[in-house]
Amino acid sequence: MNWNHLLRELFRHPPHIALQKGIKWIRRGMARAAKRKRDRLYPTFSQDLLETGALGARFPAVDVESDPGYGNLLAKLCRRYLDHRFDLLGSGWVQVHPGMRCRGVEGHVYPPVTSVRPDPGGAWLTGRINPANLEISQKIWKRLDGSYVPLDWQLDFKSGYRWSEQTWSPEIRYGTHPGADIKVPWELARGQHLPQLALACLYARRNHPGFVPPEVYLREYRNQVLDFIATNPPRYGVNWVCAMDVGIRVANWLAAYGIFINGGETFDTEFTKILTGSIQDHARHIAQNLEWDPVLRSNHYLANISGLLFAAAHLSNTAETRAWLAFSVTELVKEMDSQFLPDGGNFEASTSYHRLSLEMMLYSAALVLGLPEEETASLRHFDPHFLRLPFPAPESPLPVHSLGEGGRQTLLPGAFLERMEKAIEFTQAATGPGGQIVQIGDNDSGRFLKLNQQVMMISPREIAKRFTHLENWDKTIGDPEWLDEDVLDHRHLGAAGWAFWRREDFRKFAGSRTLEMEILSRLAGNPSLPSYKKSDAPPHSRTHRTGSEADWQDWNARLNGLPPSKKHRTEFPAPGDDLLTPLTLEAFPDFGLYVFRSDRLYLTVRLGPTGQKGYGGHAHHDQLSVEIVLDGVPLAEDPGTYLYTPLPDRRNEYRSVRAHFAPQLEGQEPGSLGNLLFYLQSNVRHRVLYFGERGFIGSHEAYGAPIYRMVELAPNRVEVTDFWEGTGVLQSGPTTQLPFSPGYGKQRARP
Repeated sequence: MNWNHLLRELFRHPPHIALQKGIKWIRRGMARAAKRKRDRLYPTFSQDLLETGALGARFPAVDVESDPGYGNLLAKLCRRYLDHRFDLLGSGWVQVHPGMRCRGVEGHVYPPVTSVRPDPGGAWLTGRINPANLEISQKIWKRLDGSYVPLDWQLDFKSGYRWSEQTWSPEIRYGTHPGADIKVPWELARGQHLPQLALACLYARRNHPGFVPPEVYLREYRNQVLDFIATNPPRYGVNWVCAMDVGIRVANWLAAYGIFINGGETFDTEFTKILTGSIQDHARHIAQNLEWDPVLRSNHYLANISGLLFAAAHLSNTAETRAWLAFSVTELVKEMDSQFLPDGGNFEASTSYHRLSLEMMLYSAALVLGLPEEETASLRHFDPHFLRLPFPAPESPLPVHSLGEGGRQTLLPGAFLERMEKAIEFTQAATGPGGQIVQIGDNDSGRFLKLNQQVMMISPREIAKRFTHLENWDKTIGDPEWLDEDVLDHRHLGAAGWAFWRREDFRKFAGSRTLEMEILSRLAGNPSLPSYKKSDAPPHSRTHRTGSEADWQDWNARLNGLPPSKKHRTEFPAPGDDLLTPLTLEAFPDFGLYVFRSDRLYLTVRLGPTGQKGYGGHAHHDQLSVEIVLDGVPLAEDPGTYLYTPLPDRRNEYRSVRAHFAPQLEGQEPGSLGNLLFYLQSNVRHRVLYFGERGFIGSHEAYGAPIYRMVELAPNRVEVTDFWEGTGVLQSGPTTQLPFSPGYGKQRARP
């Protein structure tokens, strides 16, 4: 935070509040300076990093015969991971290594850093690792296989910009170099490919075709984890900047470790000691850097809690780990009410962040449900003195709950589980006929765990035709197939839902994703939770209606009475069978999503809160936007999200109302975009005037006077009419044609 920003913040508050904040910032600055000095003089690794070795293995091995079809895809993915090739955030499949030359982002290319020649003794780390950590880093590096080629964990391998592992993490800066994206090294360091290596080992043990010997996957996991630990000392470099990524990384390391161990594999004692010590480093880093805020706690804080829970549940049972685990469970329960709305939607006003946060909730809940009863009982009583929190610590003993009549005891209340169940129903409703989610708000392709990755196979020669950002891709890459992750397919959440509630509609929604069903079910102790709804009752979302037939007729008459200059009509003809047979409606008013579905039609309307309690950090100017899929063909769709900080102007293009099929006024935005890339204006008044079998009518006042949209459904057409009674020229978007972005960093050419 620079001085200008600090002073602006202070002047926003009354004098006594400004004084309190000023004193707090001064104290924080002094504490930070002391930490910086200490970290420069002493190793930041745990003192017992090379000595501890007790680590649990909670994640189960599974019967891969239950999903042999996934094995074919997994073998191809893991072949690339063994070669250190990754396709992350629109990078295309590239081999990541020190000194590599990168393609660049829209003309922004940074020259490669001088290549290094790693040696088995770790001499190459001199000058790269800060002096206080060098000796320990070299000891760890000596445990790697001599032929292993390291990854470059500090590199944005899209633009070529590289941060330094010698920089103290709190001093890392980003968003200051055009095209450079710190999310790229963060994404690689999350290690979400590592559980896939563990699953590949299971397939290989059962002699499935296409896999290399199982010990190859085991060795690669070991080498990559040691590589990361040796070259990323705690609190140095990009990968300790954000506690969220620390939490996701530790969860993926532990998930992979559990699948390996419970699948019958073994690791050498030295590796287990180093891994255990690093898990402890991760846990302490999260506990000391919680992304907590008294007003706005987002998916970042949820990732902190989930990561700390995973770490604490796998480390030895000590007073410190019990305090971490009890705290994590308590905060997990609190955050369900904070981050998921009563209708099941996520408070960030984004369907993709809904998926990310729900994955964290589901896997964390499964871990808690799967704790043995004696461990659950011991957790109730913990010592809060081990917690250093910016808010009151939870009180001991923790409350315990029963899972239905005669069910076992758990720390998760029924209201928590009910809201999680409704969150899966939200994903069902927001998924179109092609199995892809409706994009509302930001989509940065964020995931927690990728156990059953959904991938489309494409011919390499089609890549340049399909993706505009890969138009000059090297055709000599030698791959017979291009594996493209479908980040808009969220149906694995249905598999998770079946693992908890055994609902047949969840199983049908999940399709063939049986592997994830089995993993989550075993992790949670094979529960069969009681559903909040009776088996023959519709979900809560299908019972909501607004307005009457008389209301529809009154608004229609008002619309017809307006002059042509005050209204704009768009018609989507649909000749053929009745468009509305059978018609199902679902409403999520807390989130702001209204869904119409029939055999031929899938239509959604977005009208609701800006998200994040008015901050709108992941929201777009998409109020009253409509998405339409007719006979499987998208006729109107949200353009998605392209990039965040690397290209701020492009970020704002995709957030703009001009990029959405929403009512708009010529030359105007319904709120400021400006330089605040993670803020949109606070919630403005909006109203749903009619939601029923005739269609939808709604309004918002972001332009001052109310602007209206009427969506009329008829057997042979859909008609969208916008009208308003203020000044300014009314038009209907999208008025800016952007390449469709099916995930962060990707741009798909429009047909």
